Amino acid sequence: MHKKICIFTTAHPPFDVRIYHRQARSLFEADYNVVLLVAGKIHKKFRDEIKIKEIKRGKHRLWRFLSIFKMLSHCIREKADLYHFHDPELLPVGCALKHIMRKPVIYDCHENYPEVAYERTWYPQWFKPVLSKSIAFFEPLLAKCLDAVVCVVPDQQPRFERKKCLTVLVQNFPRLEIFQNENYKAIAREDKIIYLGNLSQARGIQTLIQMMTRLVQSHPHIKLVCLGTFSEQHVKINTLKWMQEYNLSTQIEFLPPVPHQQVPKHLFSSRIGLAPFLPQKHTMKMFAPNKIFEYMACKLPVVASRLPSLERIISDSGAGMLFDPTDPDDLYQKVVILLDDENLSSTLGNNGHDFVFRNFNWKHEEKKLLTLYQRLL
Repeated sequence: MHKKICIFTTAHPPFDVRIYHRQARSLFEADYNVVLLVAGKIHKKFRDEIKIKEIKRGKHRLWRFLSIFKMLSHCIREKADLYHFHDPELLPVGCALKHIMRKPVIYDCHENYPEVAYERTWYPQWFKPVLSKSIAFFEPLLAKCLDAVVCVVPDQQPRFERKKCLTVLVQNFPRLEIFQNENYKAIAREDKIIYLGNLSQARGIQTLIQMMTRLVQSHPHIKLVCLGTFSEQHVKINTLKWMQEYNLSTQIEFLPPVPHQQVPKHLFSSRIGLAPFLPQKHTMKMFAPNKIFEYMACKLPVVASRLPSLERIISDSGAGMLFDPTDPDDLYQKVVILLDDENLSSTLGNNGHDFVFRNFNWKHEEKKLLTLYQRLL
């Protein structure tokens, strides 16, 4: 009989790339019986053996904290052989499951959360250092009660290892097979540049708007496509005001998230991939944005902020150019260079494509995840 795995999250969407398209798919393909518990409404039904169960989400952010009791109840009813969760606020649920069910429990740590606390714009400034220190203290302390912690980047591991946690590094590299569809490769490049992912101040939405105010003057045929959602409503309101003020409504297009399998279609039809992260406590530490690798897989030259992690990726791969994240004019200059020099753009795009297929393949990370499961089960 196949071992049953219960994956659960309250913070991530049902078809999150890391959770569903990588980890859950890999576990299902390895003959595990996978059930995924998610918060919020599932808008599309997939005819798939991965069972996705919906837990109703409240409208207020406070719901995410109150929902841990409901999630615990659902997890117990699943009677799984192993539990794997993805949000720090679910650490108490993980500890309770370990005590009640006597089964292996894994915490998947997506971010350097003590630093990420400073990016949350809905918290008052005085509260952010308090929250950061609380996370830094309690996260590894609670994780110590579990069987393993899965980390995304190497510098997450020491704070858990100091508490004697078993840690495994499973990095956020793409499943490259979805980028090898011949139909996508035949798509012609259009006069557009693209940003993929959530839109927020920390991720440089204002920098993109300021860059476009210059690009619309020198290259009026080029559009900016943003494929993702706004993290905060006030950021969306301000962005639309800026667009109206600078007459950019026809030059910038906001598209809602699409199924993961359709992302390559948008990337292959673009000319440049953008990663304008601002310097923050989180981004000054090691991080590996998924969008960078997906740009590379689609042969897009990348223009990224000159931050330690991004500089290392771009320098090692030769896949793009770096700009000063505090200077929108520098971003504009780098974009113009690539738009005007097709040979350079093609060379950088090919460099990134070859590099990501050699080095950043989910197949390598999948083996580490499956080995951990075999060890715990």
